Amino acid sequence: MDKHVLVLAPFRRPVFRTSISPLYPFGEPWDSPPLILSAQIEKAGFQTSYYPLINLFHAFNEETDIHILENLLRESRADIVIFSSDHFIPSRSTASLYGMKIISKILKEVNPEIKIGVTGRIGTVLKSKLFSEVENIDFVVVGEPEEQIGNIVRTIVSENLERAEEEFDCLLLKSSRKEPIPAMVNDLERVAPPAFHLLGPAFQFYEKYKGIKPFNIPFSIRTSLGCKFKCRFCSGVPNWLNYRKKSAKKIAEEIDSFNKYVGDKGQITFLEDEIFTRDEEHVEEIVRVFKEKDIYLEGLYTHSSLLTPTIAKLIQPVTNRVYLGLDNADDKILKRMGKGQKFETVLSAVQIARDNELKVHLEWIIGTPEETVDSIITSFSSIFNLLNTGTVDNINTYVYCPHPGTEYAEKSDKYGMSIVGDMEDIQESGGYATAQTQNLTRNQIFTAYLMSQLLINEVKSSRQINGPAAQVTVPNRNELRRIFESIKNESGQIEALMQV
Repeated sequence: MDKHVLVLAPFRRPVFRTSISPLYPFGEPWDSPPLILSAQIEKAGFQTSYYPLINLFHAFNEETDIHILENLLRESRADIVIFSSDHFIPSRSTASLYGMKIISKILKEVNPEIKIGVTGRIGTVLKSKLFSEVENIDFVVVGEPEEQIGNIVRTIVSENLERAEEEFDCLLLKSSRKEPIPAMVNDLERVAPPAFHLLGPAFQFYEKYKGIKPFNIPFSIRTSLGCKFKCRFCSGVPNWLNYRKKSAKKIAEEIDSFNKYVGDKGQITFLEDEIFTRDEEHVEEIVRVFKEKDIYLEGLYTHSSLLTPTIAKLIQPVTNRVYLGLDNADDKILKRMGKGQKFETVLSAVQIARDNELKVHLEWIIGTPEETVDSIITSFSSIFNLLNTGTVDNINTYVYCPHPGTEYAEKSDKYGMSIVGDMEDIQESGGYATAQTQNLTRNQIFTAYLMSQLLINEVKSSRQINGPAAQVTVPNRNELRRIFESIKNESGQIEALMQV
């Protein structure tokens, strides 16, 4: 067919780091879900293009970048544009509402007849509410879109949006009154591999816009779908617990395609899997492929209860690091978060990793609804001791984000939380807190996040010079409580002044 479909991974609002400079040393991998969607649309017979704008405009500046974006969209001459993100990972999806609003407005000004759709997690959890958030979109695909997207686009092109809405239970229009039935991928083996061959124009734009040739850009791929745990800050989409795996043969084909069309412009460094280490047989098969294809990952995400000695030994040839979501040092809070682990469970996993010569990177969330000043102080002390003694190699902290669809966000009143920021501001890494709780103000949460980042960097620098310490210390809780009370009071004074 001669119709042109443009798939875009929309950019997010810049955080304070990338607002300081677009050259800030910060970047995320180019993800595979939009490339898989592009492949499925191309497979249906349409001319298809793809741009990972979330990576290309990771520091979007409306004053300097808007004309560059306008030219890119005008030159695309698309008939249909589809915003795409992963169905499971919220961090790439929620804040992309910012980019959707800007991009869709430009597209409609260029061509009022263009049809604009949304796939991915944000459309699945918001459903019809998305039309009020982004006024220029025309349709939303709810659920996992891959198996149906080709037929949906074909029906829109050959007939119209209304006919497509009648035919596909997962499709919503602004005028829809139905409750959609989420789409689901039933057979991962039948889904097309990522369309790496479509990345040529994106690489050209990268070089022109950034002024450097693309080389070793980090990429991620997915070997499985679904999770075992229902963390209240993370889960919230259909089929979250429906665990499915790709075969080793299919992963090998994806890597071969990557090597052929991307080459040294990129490297596969991450997995998008929620829980890669869940199935020992799957791990063994995929690791075998990685070894054969010379894939070495920067790290593997896992859960403390799923890092067994056998798993640690299996993954050691393809990575030297595991990422564990500790998220809090208080067992009571971990239980309320639905983490499925205790602090001791994580320490046991850390020891298993170290026994198998794997470095450990912990991830920590600051400001969940159950968080208090005292739990933050406990976290600070734990972060200091874990790093200073060399128990773990690295720790990173994140601002808690009330992603739509999650239990925390959907039942915020139950958890004593108020969502006070816009969804397009919901970003874990450097975003200002968009929720306040019965225990903490937004300013306290964000300040605690900044304090934790400073703490981590300084302790790591000291350890690099002086080596790990043997002594474990305790914090001065009274002084830290005083500091956080001052932050809270100062915030209140500022708010009072603004109301005068």
